Amino acid sequence: MTFRFRGCDVGRIRRLLGGDYGVVDVETHVRIIEDAIGIFDDMGPVCLKKSWRLTYGNAETFGFERAELLLDGDHVVVRLLGRNEAALLREATTADPLYIHAYDVNERRTVYRIFKVGDYAQLLSKGVEASLRPTFKPRPGMNIFIVDVPIHVLTVDPIRGLFEDHARQYFVELHVTFTSDTCMICGGKMEKEGRRVRCGRCNISVDRDINACWGLARNILVRLGKESKVPLLRELFMQLLPRP
Repeated sequence: MTFRFRGCDVGRIRRLLGGDYGVVDVETHVRIIEDAIGIFDDMGPVCLKKSWRLTYGNAETFGFERAELLLDGDHVVVRLLGRNEAALLREATTADPLYIHAYDVNERRTVYRIFKVGDYAQLLSKGVEASLRPTFKPRPGMNIFIVDVPIHVLTVDPIRGLFEDHARQYFVELHVTFTSDTCMICGGKMEKEGRRVRCGRCNISVDRDINACWGLARNILVRLGKESKVPLLRELFMQLLPRP
């Protein structure tokens, strides 16, 4: 899981890391406290961030043991890692283009969208599969696999094993919360209509699972400090969206 902190004392964090980047142990300099994440140095807490993702998911399920910290201007990016996860945060923030593999997983199906985001945004692949495994196909370059999955599905051995296998080599980002009800155009909350969501302001109606994939791609761009790429993704969304 990746988080972006604002309002921290970056000087203290830089001294803690001995530079702008470092990997620390969870429960020492980065601690998960119920539904919040804190950064600590030898003097005590540096900053604390409440996470809605931890509100709806149990952090113990993920087995976080380490954390990457990266200073980005006056922001701090924190990425929680399992035991064998590759530490790729610095590479992900500087990579251009970036290949984002976004998946919405539920009990019935896996909906996916694969994007290339560089000078412009491209939709490279899309589809629906009965399971997640056939869709995990990395591209040459920096790949981010970002997956929205119910917590009870994540604990199933084949699914968890698949994530752990890919996380040894690639940047894997897991969500256990709802990402399907935010409008890609205006950012407002959409109304649910069965398996679809509607934004009355923008006059659009989208399949909930498809909308979740676009939202996942947008969210990881923001967390990595690539907000300038979000309008490219939004423009592509508008080009591909059939109007009612």
